Amino acid sequence: MNKRLLLCLLVMTAALRVSFAQEFNFSGEIKTGVYWETRQVGDDDPKQLMELGNTDDAGGFNPAIGFTGIPGRFRLNLEFKPIPSIGFKVRFEDSSFTGRTVAWAYSFAYGNYLDNQIKISAGKLGDSPWATGGPELNTSVDESFGNSFAGIRTEYKPVFVPGFNIGFSLNPVSHMVDHTKHEVDFTTFMSETVLGVGYTHELFDVRFAWRLDGPDKDNVQGEDGHTMVYRVEEKVLRNYVPGLSVWANGRNTGLVNGDGAYKNYTNWLYIEFKEYGFDAQLRTGLEVANLQKDEYYKKLLTIKPIVLYSLTPMISAGFTFSFAKDFGTLSQVDYDNMTIEPHVKVTFNPNAYVAFVYGFQQLPRIGAVEKAHYINLRLVYSF
Repeated sequence: MNKRLLLCLLVMTAALRVSFAQEFNFSGEIKTGVYWETRQVGDDDPKQLMELGNTDDAGGFNPAIGFTGIPGRFRLNLEFKPIPSIGFKVRFEDSSFTGRTVAWAYSFAYGNYLDNQIKISAGKLGDSPWATGGPELNTSVDESFGNSFAGIRTEYKPVFVPGFNIGFSLNPVSHMVDHTKHEVDFTTFMSETVLGVGYTHELFDVRFAWRLDGPDKDNVQGEDGHTMVYRVEEKVLRNYVPGLSVWANGRNTGLVNGDGAYKNYTNWLYIEFKEYGFDAQLRTGLEVANLQKDEYYKKLLTIKPIVLYSLTPMISAGFTFSFAKDFGTLSQVDYDNMTIEPHVKVTFNPNAYVAFVYGFQQLPRIGAVEKAHYINLRLVYSF
């Protein structure tokens, strides 16, 4: 009996050692809320809408452009490292709260080799080291792109240049409707490669990625062209003005695809001051797109100041103002939209808050003006 007990203890000790050697990381969030609005176009009868929703980055809920029926966003991030050099990452997302539309935003494995100088990731890629990083534009070109849901990413991070990252991703051909009808040879496959580089320094932070584009065969959208994303952040001004940050990001599509093909260039500049109880931002974006050849019919300029002031450790108040105007040749209204949102935020702890938002929105239409008054009670949990 004593021998059996001793054997069980030895087995349990060994199992505990193995479990402690492994590493599990969990994080996630849920964003939802209650939304009510009354919206009127010209002299038409006003229409009301009330449903669950969160207008602050919660899965695209935006009644002004018809994105309704989205009660919120649930997100769960999982990371498992059976050994220090190999890991697995998964992100689940659900924006319907029914369980029927749970999506795998990414699910991939990664390995670090040669003293962490080489990192190879494979699967449905996510957590790109060359992503734009938000807040208005949060995207990349080496994750889910078109119908390319898989990829292999290789990164090189030399020890003699700390913070430097360079690499490439191999992906399936994007936007090909039927892969069985067309031969994908070596040249076509490699012509969809993503090239990326990043460098984090005490004075600046730079990320850049370029996705090549080969012949798309039966792509119903025509030739996509190359796509480029970037993020540039300076870190010098904060040494002279504490709390001041300046950065920019962008996504430019339709590059190197010839005349007559669609092009879209979207770029944002951010200025943030976070000190003395203030959290103030000025976001400026410019989207330029063409209709045919090199005639850029769309030149949409967006200006969005955001101010939040902490009245107490728990309560803060402020406003968001957004104004957008299209200077393109096809624009037939004075401006595209104007929105003002006074709001009060109650932060219970770093992982939970409630915000009360009142909004007034005005959208000029041809021959009429669309106006909306709305209230959004937002609830956010994160961990």
